[in-house]
Amino acid sequence: MKPRRPAFAPFVAWLQACGVLFLAMGLLLAWGAALVNFAGKLRAGEANAPVWLGLVAYALLAAALVAGLAWLRGRRGDRFFLGAAVALSLLAQLGAVWAADARWNWTGDAYIFRHYLDVLSAGGYAPETLGNLSRHYDYRVWTLRALPFYHALRVAAADRFVPAAQTFQALLIALSLALAWRIARLSFGRRVAFWTVAFQLLMPFRAFICLELNHHVLGGFYFLVGLWLLTEWFRPGRRPWQTAVLATGAAGLLPLMRLEGGIDAVWTGAVALVAFLAWLAGMQTVGRTLRSAVFLLALPLLAARLLVGPLFDRIERADLHRHEGSRIGFMARGWAPETGGEYCGTYEVVDYLTPRAEKKPVQVAILASQAYYNPRVLLTSLLPIKLAKYFLVGYASGAEEMLAQNGATRARALAEGARTAFLLALLPFMFWGAWLLLPRLRAARGLSLILPCALLAATYVLLGETSPRYSFYVQPFLFMLAALPLAAPPARRRRWARAAVRPGLAAAIALGGVWLAAAAALAVARPALGRAALPDLRAWSAADTAALAVPATLAPFEIRLEPHVASGGTAWGPVRLPALAPAPRAVAFYLLPEGVPAAQLQTVQVATETAAGAQTNSLPARIRLEYPSGGLGELLFRSPAVLPHPLRIGYATYEFDEKTTE
Repeated sequence: MKPRRPAFAPFVAWLQACGVLFLAMGLLLAWGAALVNFAGKLRAGEANAPVWLGLVAYALLAAALVAGLAWLRGRRGDRFFLGAAVALSLLAQLGAVWAADARWNWTGDAYIFRHYLDVLSAGGYAPETLGNLSRHYDYRVWTLRALPFYHALRVAAADRFVPAAQTFQALLIALSLALAWRIARLSFGRRVAFWTVAFQLLMPFRAFICLELNHHVLGGFYFLVGLWLLTEWFRPGRRPWQTAVLATGAAGLLPLMRLEGGIDAVWTGAVALVAFLAWLAGMQTVGRTLRSAVFLLALPLLAARLLVGPLFDRIERADLHRHEGSRIGFMARGWAPETGGEYCGTYEVVDYLTPRAEKKPVQVAILASQAYYNPRVLLTSLLPIKLAKYFLVGYASGAEEMLAQNGATRARALAEGARTAFLLALLPFMFWGAWLLLPRLRAARGLSLILPCALLAATYVLLGETSPRYSFYVQPFLFMLAALPLAAPPARRRRWARAAVRPGLAAAIALGGVWLAAAAALAVARPALGRAALPDLRAWSAADTAALAVPATLAPFEIRLEPHVASGGTAWGPVRLPALAPAPRAVAFYLLPEGVPAAQLQTVQVATETAAGAQTNSLPARIRLEYPSGGLGELLFRSPAVLPHPLRIGYATYEFDEKTTE
């Protein structure tokens, strides 16, 4: 029976328009940020000859490649073109693997991941091995991500693991071209599919991302497979055997996503929303919607519990140190103005040092503090910055860092030039395509693409850390947006552009309303936020010779102390703590060194001196002091080591007796 188009179809189209406009805003902000950044480098003289060479050479190569691909498709057809594109992608990346030095050191997350893989390959998932690894932060995340592929590669390849992992990632990136082509073909047509593949081939980031141990490659492949499953599932005329294949794929995909951590929850929510809205929009009958719920939600969730649940339990039981905090810590690290919404090492150190029972309350207090002390900064400055950073498509910070730290400075400069040219040229087309898509949402053709991608992007921007590398998951859809203006004739583009005004305005009003509602909520909740926030350390007074300037966003809950170096070591402070009424039972705060080499920290001892005595800890440290009724008076920090570096203290919490109320 053909489903009837209900009255809720315009509502579903409006929701999609909100998602598309959210993406478009991010793309526009990202293009502006890339333009300003490049202009700043020009003024500062940082755009050297290799950068310009990379920019010009990339532009010429891109033009030649597009012309060649278009000729190949016109002469031999779509299938031959797609096979050639996959082969070209694989050959280019294998060439990069061959040219790279297998002895190169991975940096950042890649270095951490490699350490976990080395330990697990030697000891397996035995309780003793896992217990030793639990000394590190994010223990559960990395032990899960090692499975099933990277751990098997590390064991099988042994000393050849580096090229084996690079080849594996190159294969995933090449296969993603075929998946993206199929999705674009079903959703928007052959011309869009051609340009989607061409843009991915042109992306400099994809030419050498395989050189870095990057779990986003596998996670992005999982997400793309999920988009393909949804697109095929909602395609009319599906046969029973195709239903069985897709249901089996969905049941196998969710356990793999769960190993990656995070995207499984977003994906499950997106699938549930798409299935419900497809029914509202008249794409599915009640019976088909129920089958979608069973095969796309219930069975995959059951499979994830049966296949991955025991592994979760084993890893949890082996966690001897309990350093890892909750997901609220990921959110707190993403709302740090001082890092522009990217990873905040300070908050991770605080989470690491906090006793397990207090981890969540402390991270909640950090979030509440940002909302209480810096509401205007969060809404008018940090939020646009996070949105722009996420959509800096192709910004290869990790891969470029790897090239730089391994001495490949010329290759890094060439990559920067190529990346700059790609960003500045393609981001406007993505924004243009998003605008042209707005009047075409009544047909709900892109429902299985728009909502999962918009939901994932919003999750990273609003609920977690933000970095350009996180957009890897939604890049295939962004390339489809960039392809829309090139695939449509001029008359059709003009007609779509005019028709986009009304849905675009409606979506803009909705998003603006959400922003105003958030501002109003922060204002209304300010008293509650104040009670949950960290104490204002501006009540702690430091001598003029002791204190250093602190960024305005950090001033309420962090103090930086000037080092005073003498022959007997280093002293910081003094800092006088106020007398409080009612008096707390104790106060806890953190000592965070600034600029001290990690190797030196292992041997550094700092004594916290009060009138009641001294407490000695290694750096960094969490300090807990009993709080007498008359106050603690002055605090002085001393180390026998010569440390000409500032000492940061802060993120304090007071402990009151249960009967004490404010």
